[in-house]
Amino acid sequence: MPSVRRRHFLLTVGAGLAAPAVVRARERKPRLPISFSTLGCPEWTWKTILGQADALGYAGIEIRGLEGEMDLTKWPGFQGARLQESKADLAALGLVVTDLGASSNMHLKEPRERQKSLDEGRRFIDLAAELGAPYVRMVGDRLPPGEPREEVMERVVEGFREMAGHARAAGVGVVIESHGDFTRSADLEEILTRVGNDAFMLCWDAHHTFVSAEEAPADTWKALGRWVRHTHLK
Repeated sequence: MPSVRRRHFLLTVGAGLAAPAVVRARERKPRLPISFSTLGCPEWTWKTILGQADALGYAGIEIRGLEGEMDLTKWPGFQGARLQESKADLAALGLVVTDLGASSNMHLKEPRERQKSLDEGRRFIDLAAELGAPYVRMVGDRLPPGEPREEVMERVVEGFREMAGHARAAGVGVVIESHGDFTRSADLEEILTRVGNDAFMLCWDAHHTFVSAEEAPADTWKALGRWVRHTHLK
């Protein structure tokens, strides 16, 4: 049985597909629940992104930077009254935001840098709630050389516990991407289990687990499939 959050995502996509297209009213073919990341089109305008998503038959968009701005909470189109206009643009084309890609790294140790990263995570969670996006992607990122593994893991787990707590209160979820030094199923399973919050799940980058961790996709899915809520394919 899919989790409540997974069902919410599927229902959100379904609702988006059923929404009337105000901008270009026409009969739309059913869309598969797939999206593309704006990381691949850093110079495209908002209108171009939405137009391409619509024309190519995508159901949603993963937002990882817009028009050169990686901190989405600072992008003008998500500020004040313009946020509602951007939401209307999405609704008009029957598109949804599948998730927001933050740059928050949970391994950081230096207090000011760590606090900055956690503050960004909270702001992205709040923005996701306003946009109706179900997830915010974050990373554990690194196991710094020379540091005891358990000390780093404890920081990562504590960081994600804090992010998941904020996300649960906001009605969204946080997903850790299989990325950086955290691509092995055993490490990801340990983090997911220790955080122990159903507002915290996995963004499976299948390329990273296959190439960096040298795991067969079937083996990764067997170990982590119950936590997967979003998948990156390259």
